[in-house]
Amino acid sequence: MDVFSYFTSDLLLLMVGIFSGASICSTDFSARGVAELYIPAGVSRGVLLFTRILGHAVNLGLLATTLYLIKFAVIPYLADEPATPEIKIHSLMLLFSYLKGLTALCIATLIGSVARPLYAVLGCLTLFCFGHLTSTFDALLNSTTFNQSTSQIGLFNSILYSIFKV
Repeated sequence: MDVFSYFTSDLLLLMVGIFSGASICSTDFSARGVAELYIPAGVSRGVLLFTRILGHAVNLGLLATTLYLIKFAVIPYLADEPATPEIKIHSLMLLFSYLKGLTALCIATLIGSVARPLYAVLGCLTLFCFGHLTSTFDALLNSTTFNQSTSQIGLFNSILYSIFKV
């Protein structure tokens, strides 16, 4: 499994989800500027936002499917020694990446409904970076590296480990 291609497609789906979600609740709905021209009078704002989120979710799903079809059908055969990829692993990675992008879309839409799109993007990036950092730190604390002797991991790391392990 090519980890780099998985990481890039996962990151691309996350960024598309964040930027799409942040732009759903833009200022044209609060100022009623251009929105008056193309929104029928009987459509409520909730229905309009739901259909826009649904449309972005479908676009995100199509992008995820395209990326993973390329990864499944093209990338393994570009290697020097082609290997047949497992469809089960690719399907799980597709589902995980799509759900992560969909979560980013929903969170960015939520933040973007009360703040400007730039603040929604920055807030979502901060949220996802903090989540990644804490999960990585938790995995580091639970690894067997810190169970080794103090001389192998250093005194400072040993003190940090004893503080955070409590």
